[in-house]
Amino acid sequence: MTLLCNFQVDLSHMGERFSLDYRSYFADDLPQLEPLVQDGLVEPLTADGQVRMTPNGLPFVRLAAMAFDRYLDQGKARYSKTL
Repeated sequence: MTLLCNFQVDLSHMGERFSLDYRSYFADDLPQLEPLVQDGLVEPLTADGQVRMTPNGLPFVRLAAMAFDRYLDQGKARYSKTL
């Protein structure tokens, strides 16, 4: 499954599915996960393109999802913001 709602996302699978280089496509998004990695909420991006929440990070999945939310960058957030 490629949905972060399952507490993980397979970016390489998404790249294959949509014929894109996931590292280039998500180049602006992936660095936004670094503070979550440092806090132990998200595992570092794996060599095969996996992003996974840690057990401690599960309640904070929306923070990780926000890194990939195109609407937030455009000021058109349609979802509740985190505290």
